[in-house]
Amino acid sequence: MNNRGEIRTEVLDHLGEETTGYWSLAELNRQINRAHKTIARKARLLNREYYLTSTTISTTASTWTVDLPSDFYKMVEIRDSQNNLIRPGLRRNFDSTSSGEPSFWAFYHGSTNQICFDLTPDSVYSYTMYYIYDPSAMSSDSDEPDVPMGGGELIALCAAYNLLKVRGDDTSVEFYRNYKSRLDEWLRDIAADSTYHDKYQHGDRMYGIYSVRR
Repeated sequence: MNNRGEIRTEVLDHLGEETTGYWSLAELNRQINRAHKTIARKARLLNREYYLTSTTISTTASTWTVDLPSDFYKMVEIRDSQNNLIRPGLRRNFDSTSSGEPSFWAFYHGSTNQICFDLTPDSVYSYTMYYIYDPSAMSSDSDEPDVPMGGGELIALCAAYNLLKVRGDDTSVEFYRNYKSRLDEWLRDIAADSTYHDKYQHGDRMYGIYSVRR
């Protein structure tokens, strides 16, 4: 997978610029990261399990809430140390004045930063939380995008198209047709991958592609 620096070179090539030229380096990087989010979101709609990961969360005695990971996007499920499901519930039915071992969880005040429980934990309880994460922005030129194989090329095309539009370039309409055609083909490939049941490593994460059905 191409890194951010290599993707930026592709973007400049699509724009017909050998150097940053019309655009500052900072603006090019911003557009690349915006395109990264766009392409990742489209991939997630077809294959959410590419972005499935897990982590351990632990309660604190006498504390009703638990913070969620900074990259949290969507909850899949929470299981206790015996693999029992801690089910989602309605917060209005919870009683924070009672204590014990939780059986249900809910988002705290509708936030995606914290969850709370049907009662306040009376001890430290550890859970395995499965969730869909939001890929991080690329902060350095050596960073690679977190998208399925082939997505780096689409990021370059998406960023270049957006920059052509902002610049008011007459070629943006024809460029979009090419970008959309390549994007549709890539998304069809992702949809076809739904029959696979393997795992592979990307960076420091292990993805289970359709290996876990939830």
